Formats: sequence, structure tokens, C-alpha cells
Amino acid sequence: MSSTDYIKPGQKLEIPPSDGVIIEVSRGDTVASLAKKYNANEQAIADFNWLDYPFELVQGQTLFIPDGKMPAPPQPTYAATPSFYVSNQYTSASASASTGDPNVGRFISWPVAGGAGVISQYYRPWHRAIDIASKALPNVTAAAPGTVIFAGCSGYCPPLGSTYGGSGYAWSIQIDHGNGYTTWYAHLKNIYVRSGQSVARGEAIGQMGSTGRSTGPHVHFELRRGVGFGSQVNPLGYSNW
Repeated sequence: MSSTDYIKPGQKLEIPPSDGVIIEVSRGDTVASLAKKYNANEQAIADFNWLDYPFELVQGQTLFIPDGKMPAPPQPTYAATPSFYVSNQYTSASASASTGDPNVGRFISWPVAGGAGVISQYYRPWHRAIDIASKALPNVTAAAPGTVIFAGCSGYCPPLGSTYGGSGYAWSIQIDHGNGYTTWYAHLKNIYVRSGQSVARGEAIGQMGSTGRSTGPHVHFELRRGVGFGSQVNPLGYSNW
């Protein structure tokens, strides 16, 4: 449909929950090929549709492609100006966030050793975290001083030391920072700390991996106002990155 199309009485519409497209999986489709076709992010597709490793798709399956763009129609051979895509997937609006709580300020630092990694997925209503990716599998570090309150498997996990496999968050760590906030680090390959242990800012707590619902090596980094799932807030509003 275009902006000039009329909606007819009795017509059934499927309204996506956010910007993106609803598609039906065709024979041979993969998460990677769909991300390329719709100018989208592989991890975002897996996260939104609750797809777990090894991310096998079934012909006829319905998927939502977050921030996906419909491929532009073929241009006439006489066209003088080529078509192009403008993706808003990683705009400054996505990356920016005001300080969320003046009582704690910007207290969290980059949670990967040596400043390694790049943000591969920003905070969204359906992805309440920041993903930081690096194929080098660097160490993950404590974003602020605190006490480890969870270090283990959340979901289904392969043996520690495995880069891939499992479901959900898989190998994860949660740290209580003593100011009403906790941080959560997921999809790890190795864990170096135990529950009850005190950690310093920048201390190595584990190794980045791609366990669980992860399409490539990254740390899924959450900031929670409290402990429980569902209390996540945008880390960028509390960071000094």
C-alpha cells in the first residue's frame, strides 16, 4: 500500500507493532538473507521473533522484520537517478538519550575490555538493551562497581567455553550496583565470577560469546531499575560513553 491507497470496508489489515514489515518465509530464506533483503539487522529479527540458535526458518512462517524496508521496485531503464536506501536503523535519535535519573547520573562505563566492540543494536521498545559486538570475543567488564547477584545460565546453555548454542539469554551475569540499579550481561562464552563476589569498575567478569538467542558474538547489555526482568531502562541515559 502507498499513502494514496484507499482502505476499503471489510478489508483486513495487519498493523506491525513498530516500524518494519511483516513477511512470509519463502523456501531458502535465512535470517541473514532476510536482513539483507529488507535492509535490517539479523539480531533484531531473532530478538523480536524469539528465534533461537541455529535460527532455522520454516517455509510459510510469518516473521516481523523490525525497521525493515520493502525493496524498492526496479527502476525503468531510462531513469537518470539511481535508487538508494536511507536506513534510520542507527540514527542519532536511536543512539541518544538524556540522563534518566539525576540521583545516580551517568555512572556506567563501557562494558567491554579495552574499549573493544561496536554497538550493533540500540535500545528499542522491543529490545530493551544495548548490543555490543566484536568478532574477537574480548572480555566483558563490570560497567560499575558492585556485587554479583547472578552468574549462571538463564535459558538453555551449552557447556561453558562454547561460543554458540543454547536459547534465551544463555550464560549471563547480573551485578547490583547498590544505587537501586543492576546491570545484566548475556550471551557469554565464559564466566569468571560467582554470585556474592564484589567487583570493581572495569574488572573482567566474563568473555563475550554468542550463546543463546544470538546471531553473532556480542554482549547483550541491560540496565535495570531494580532486579527483575521488565524493569530495563536505556543504558545510554546513564552512561559516560
